[in-house]
Amino acid sequence: MSTEQKAIQESLEHWERMIEWVKKQPKDDINKTKIKKELGEYWLGKNCSLCQNYRRDKSCANCPLSKKYGNDDIFTTICTETYGKITFSTTWQEWLEHAEVMVEQLKSLVEFQVGDRVKQLRNDQWFGVMTITNISHYPSIFCQHPKHGEGSFEYGDLIKIGGSMSRYDEIKQEIEGVTGWDKKVDDLMQEIYKNKNLSDYYHLSIPFNLNSCIYITKWNGNEDWKEIETFIYSSQHEKFEVFKKALLWLLDHSDIKNEKAEKRKELQRQLDDVKKQQEDIQRQIDDYK
Repeated sequence: MSTEQKAIQESLEHWERMIEWVKKQPKDDINKTKIKKELGEYWLGKNCSLCQNYRRDKSCANCPLSKKYGNDDIFTTICTETYGKITFSTTWQEWLEHAEVMVEQLKSLVEFQVGDRVKQLRNDQWFGVMTITNISHYPSIFCQHPKHGEGSFEYGDLIKIGGSMSRYDEIKQEIEGVTGWDKKVDDLMQEIYKNKNLSDYYHLSIPFNLNSCIYITKWNGNEDWKEIETFIYSSQHEKFEVFKKALLWLLDHSDIKNEKAEKRKELQRQLDDVKKQQEDIQRQIDDYK
């Protein structure tokens, strides 16, 4: 993890701790003495990792938070306008409103966010695609793997592969992770079939005989069903894997998979990644000024 990301994460946790403490206080006048005594920290630079790493000569110009949310002409001695509002708050309620904005601003600087798609480098090989579910236990990050469930991973072992998942990708991952035909599968199929007319409706059939096949048929308009796709299996284990393939086939032929919309989303994810890389490079250039 870079020094910058470490400082951002530590500062975020600093503000989250203060917010949790303040939420338990009466909404009346602010008592700095009490928070310092009971929590051991408050909103001063000596308690902020970003300030400790980037504040120089009473200037916050090099702070990542200031670069994104500050004003070069006005906020050189404080990081952002939000921090100024926190400083001049007269009640805990007012302080809390502005501090929660500060937390959201800090979260926007964190490299990984809940919902991001990531991969883990394991034994020099990429370990599937996972979705981040929890980042509050730094330096560990909790991710959901479609086959192996949720697990804890080290921050430095992960790499983001672009944006949050589309609904199509989410359903695909959920299908890959199902362990049987249960309510979850029923709910997924209802979403796949949502707003479908009978002429567009596919029927998934699992015969209780020795055919060893799962069929997908479609209404042909003549009071009959036409076989569209066949998935063959030779064992109960294969049967379940074939069942998931059939579900994925239904997903790929649903309105959820709109190729143009998906392509736009993928290009936008790529563009967001490029913009972030540009911002990171610009910060490195600024550090050498």
